[in-house]
Amino acid sequence: MNELETIEIKKWKCIGCNFTLAMVENNKIIRVKRNDLYVEIEGGKVTITCRGCGKKNTLEDNPRR
Repeated sequence: MNELETIEIKKWKCIGCNFTLAMVENNKIIRVKRNDLYVEIEGGKVTITCRGCGKKNTLEDNPRR
């Protein structure tokens, strides 16, 4: 019998204007759907420029200790 996995989905909102930038699934997968998208990925850090206000928003992966 298959066990059902719980999926937690959160909205990633702009720190400047509260515009929804992406959906984050289980703190592992970032889902973005835009025609004019620019994303910077560096190691465990993702930066998206808000198309609403132009402010840069960054998510960082917390290393496990």
